[in-house]
Amino acid sequence: MFLNGEWLDTQDISGQKYTCGHCGTETASSGGYVLQRMNKDGFYDDGSYILICTACNQPTFLLSDLGIQIPNSKVVTNIEHLPGSLGKLYSETREAISSGLFNSTVLLCRKMLMNLAVLEGAEENKTFAYYVDYIETNGYITVKMKPWVDKIRLIGNTATHEIPDINKEDAYNAFEFLVMLLKLVYEFPAKMQS
Repeated sequence: MFLNGEWLDTQDISGQKYTCGHCGTETASSGGYVLQRMNKDGFYDDGSYILICTACNQPTFLLSDLGIQIPNSKVVTNIEHLPGSLGKLYSETREAISSGLFNSTVLLCRKMLMNLAVLEGAEENKTFAYYVDYIETNGYITVKMKPWVDKIRLIGNTATHEIPDINKEDAYNAFEFLVMLLKLVYEFPAKMQS
């Protein structure tokens, strides 16, 4: 959504490249606001900015020294031809990983595997192991892909039943596998038919 209007009293800011969390455009702001702090030597730029996206005119807060951006840039992996319920869950999963909610990401990946199995004919109200076996037995994953599903199961068990948080690497691994699987099951077959 493009934000109509003009930001008043912005200043030129160059060299601050980022991916807009509103529209997903890789951009470098041409204007925005700089947080000036004061010390004994006077005002200084501490690397805190409100940047205005050149594509959608929306503001983004950037604390460059700490790598903090609000809103975060979205993981923009789109998957075409997802059934409605999986499409909704995938949007939630993408939102969770984009926001750094790694426990939630893994739990949603696990839920999506269960939903995929049911949409493809598995019985409802079974164990996660049953759904993994169903996906494998019915050829949705190969023998070489099974360890990835097992990894999602183990990471999901940690997120569900244990105290430690899920780290970023594990969450991204689960998410990337899920994207690949959904593309293989839904997107690529639909493209072949058209």
